[in-house]
Amino acid sequence: MKRRLRVLLEHRFTPLAAALLSIVLTLPALRAGLMGDDYFHRMILLGRSDLGRNMSPMFDLFSFVPERQRETMTEIGILPWWADPDIRI
Repeated sequence: MKRRLRVLLEHRFTPLAAALLSIVLTLPALRAGLMGDDYFHRMILLGRSDLGRNMSPMFDLFSFVPERQRETMTEIGILPWWADPDIRI
């Protein structure tokens, strides 16, 4: 059994088969559309809303609650009113 597995893993087409299998298995995700933080990233990249215009795509794209934007994010409803004023994400 070990020998057959080793032969299979050492076959020259195994990496290609693994790559094709991974592509086929992830194809349905392409039709799912935007979800979750995709909308937040889009807002920053396109400079939409007051918050998006005041954030830099280079530095704030993965800083979900920048210190200088906490108050604005609470005012427009991205953060709930009860969120910790010192929140860091």
